[in-house]
Amino acid sequence: MIEQAATVVAVEGEYALVEASRVSSCDGCSANGGCGTALLAKVFGNRRSVVRVVNSVRAERGDRVVLGLPERALTFGSLLLYIFPLFTMILGAGAGRWIGMVAASFPAEPLSIAGGVLGLATGILSMNRVGSRCGVHRDAQAVIVRAVPAVAVPLHAIEERNLES
Repeated sequence: MIEQAATVVAVEGEYALVEASRVSSCDGCSANGGCGTALLAKVFGNRRSVVRVVNSVRAERGDRVVLGLPERALTFGSLLLYIFPLFTMILGAGAGRWIGMVAASFPAEPLSIAGGVLGLATGILSMNRVGSRCGVHRDAQAVIVRAVPAVAVPLHAIEERNLES
């Protein structure tokens, strides 16, 4: 299970709306920002996502929690997001080329390009439908694994910091 810390922003019955920031793996990489992924991370920054999860730990608004996502759901999501549109694009390009070869009055290359674009669009639209249906299944949803306990700060430490200011 893949875990990430998040903050509860609202509670709706048995569900919680949890805000998590997207984390880049660039900090731990030896390339140290010299690749395309690091450039994209800098351009898009640390965006936050709000996710609706089952509130099994009875967290309240403002609580810090740890979210977990089953690895199987992450693998399936990655396959759906990257491989399926690529597959439909190749299938569409092949179909366009085949139509161009069968109908000798049309050049095969433009039909292959048009078929690839049509296949890619079909794959992306299909991916959105399948993805929205898979989000309904509990096996594919993020869950709250545990609540993160608040850190207690001694009162004298706060007073000392205020005196220094």
